[in-house]
Amino acid sequence: MKKVLLVAAIGLAIVSCEKDGNVTETSTLVDSKDLNQDELDASYAFGVSLGQRTEQYEASPQVKDSLDYSQVKEGAEEFLKSPESKTSYYYGVDMGRQIYGALSNDLIKGHLSKDEIIAGMMDYLNKKDLKVSVDSVRLIMDNFYNQRLATKGEDNAKEGMAYLNKIKKEQGVQVTDSGLAYKVIEEGSGEKVQLGDKVKVKYTGKTIDGTVFDSTDKNNGGEAIEFPLQQGGLIPGWIEGLQLMSKGSKYTLYIPAELGYGNQQSGTIEPGSTLIFDIEVVDVVKQ
Repeated sequence: MKKVLLVAAIGLAIVSCEKDGNVTETSTLVDSKDLNQDELDASYAFGVSLGQRTEQYEASPQVKDSLDYSQVKEGAEEFLKSPESKTSYYYGVDMGRQIYGALSNDLIKGHLSKDEIIAGMMDYLNKKDLKVSVDSVRLIMDNFYNQRLATKGEDNAKEGMAYLNKIKKEQGVQVTDSGLAYKVIEEGSGEKVQLGDKVKVKYTGKTIDGTVFDSTDKNNGGEAIEFPLQQGGLIPGWIEGLQLMSKGSKYTLYIPAELGYGNQQSGTIEPGSTLIFDIEVVDVVKQ
């Protein structure tokens, strides 16, 4: 509890610093030799918590390469040498990180100007005449994002259609009236799964380029997940595909966008994406 309170207290000091651009007295630097052991332990514990946060940041999708920890240490120490004069600079560094994150986003990569982003930020901060009204900012951003979603969705749908047309010609691939394509890897036994049944499945979900976006191996320790099969509870391709299967079945489902997430972004799944699922029905509880 004390450690949590310490992190919260220092967090408040950081917020205070960011609000007024100055470092408050609560963050005054002292020499380690002037502190008692409890204070040294608390200091070290806070450092470990920052290390954990750094590790979490390093594991986030926007970080492409490993961090150079020596540079992390150098940057932190450089700021602490003269925090009063460096607060603004390092706030700018953080803003740059956020801008880089936006520019690196797959959906909008190559469609935003770094120079215009910075120009807009500085014109606003320096109270200059703006190229767009403040009231229109959110609308402009939303319209741009939605247009990118639509365009990306159209491009992905075309790629997905070409992929499905190729897959449908492969031996053993069957296609339902809805457009769902599937291949029986291993047929199960017993009654087919029906709406309302509880099913226990293992699965791996991939995009057409082979990228795995979800799996029970990855997110459930390799164990099967259990859920009731209900309309609206899953994407349409799963609802239809599972009803073709029985206990012990192993199928590969090729799901077109209209039976998946449509033109909506869903996590790392881009709009208009054709999806591939390798599914094993481990158990079925009839209702």
